[in-house]
Amino acid sequence: MRAEQTVYPLGRKYKCRDELSPNALPADVLKLVNWPNNKQTILLVSHQPLIGHLVCQLLGIHTQELSIKKCSIWWLRSKLSADGQIQVNLVTVQTPDML
Repeated sequence: MRAEQTVYPLGRKYKCRDELSPNALPADVLKLVNWPNNKQTILLVSHQPLIGHLVCQLLGIHTQELSIKKCSIWWLRSKLSADGQIQVNLVTVQTPDML
């Protein structure tokens, strides 16, 4: 419900999915969004601990917990490297106090 309240003001179509519950597994979310094969931009709205776990997995951070500030936006971009490996780059992080 809170994630839906977050995304509703954007005025865009959205889908609520059980796979995005805070207790979901990152692997299930990545499968849902067809990572890394999906070529579309995806806006994922969820909460801790799921968001922290996803960011850790995508960026290769080896920790159990990553604290992500409430209402923050993390922009991650993937691309193929010269050797065919998926590279994930952190483009920016925005928190409400930065706006």
